[in-house]
Amino acid sequence: ETPRAYLEKIRIDKAAHLLKSTAMTNLEICYEVGFQSSSNFYKVFRSIKNCSPSEYRKGYQHELD
Repeated sequence: ETPRAYLEKIRIDKAAHLLKSTAMTNLEICYEVGFQSSSNFYKVFRSIKNCSPSEYRKGYQHELD
């Protein structure tokens, strides 16, 4: 695993936590966890979690209600 891949995994894990536990927008989360571009954030998120950030959040929507 490259240092970049390791860092991306940490950022995506933090993003996943924020998606589950806050009402922050996907774009706010993207910047909060250190991505400079939303398209890169979505691409990396999907490659690690096998779904989009929005799809991931929908799976945990009941926890926010």
